[in-house]
Amino acid sequence: MGAEKALEPLLPISEFYYQLRLITREIERLHERRTAIANQQQALKQAMYQNKDVNKALKEQLKLIEKQLEVMIS
Repeated sequence: MGAEKALEPLLPISEFYYQLRLITREIERLHERRTAIANQQQALKQAMYQNKDVNKALKEQLKLIEKQLEVMIS
């Protein structure tokens, strides 16, 4: 059983892999937000009534997310 084995102590991961994990998680979150906003835009286009202010806000959010993705990927 596991309790009978002498386990080696866990070592913290290197800074490189820690930074890489942080970056990949943030990129994933940005992609998820971009998809959600794109879905909202599509729903707004198909809605009975549209709102220009909401549409403008969604476009601005998408632009910001695209800029953040460029920073994270480069």
